[in-house]
Amino acid sequence: MLPVMKLGYVFALAAVATSTSSRTKPDFATIVTSRDVSDNSYDFIIAGGGVSGLTVADRLTENPSGMSRSELQETNQANRDGQNAVNVLVIEAGPFDKGENTVLVPGDFFPVPYMWIPLLSVPQPGLNNRVFNAKIGKVVGGGSVINGMVFVRPQKEELADWTELGATGWDWDSLLPYYKKVSSLPR
Repeated sequence: MLPVMKLGYVFALAAVATSTSSRTKPDFATIVTSRDVSDNSYDFIIAGGGVSGLTVADRLTENPSGMSRSELQETNQANRDGQNAVNVLVIEAGPFDKGENTVLVPGDFFPVPYMWIPLLSVPQPGLNNRVFNAKIGKVVGGGSVINGMVFVRPQKEELADWTELGATGWDWDSLLPYYKKVSSLPR
């Protein structure tokens, strides 16, 4: 059994996977209780509701059918009853942010309420074995909530260096569509 009672929040995402090529983001997620979790089964369980965990959940539950939100919800409920939906559980120890200015306004930065404190690094030999606070988000959205809304793409030349080192598919032209996707807001 999952130690859900010790975690702050648990939520699940569910969507329908079909075979058309048009892909859109899932339109809904459900916040669930520990009882909901124990009463349901999940195809995937993701530990951590930070950027990476939520991105994986999003990709696993994308709506490739092009259905409207209401059509998707109706179909999803029908499929859930028949157990054909992709059900993903994301477990996050932290809360949802409250939409305060320190989260939403660039530069109005006070991440402390949403950080793992104290979470220290291992001793750093190159720095006289000092330890440092690890700035890790303990909130749905993880580090993206505590980063002051700063995101910097690497330079084209930096990615060319990766390619030169053997990182096939990590060049500027291959990654640009994903940078654009992550930089746009859903409608």
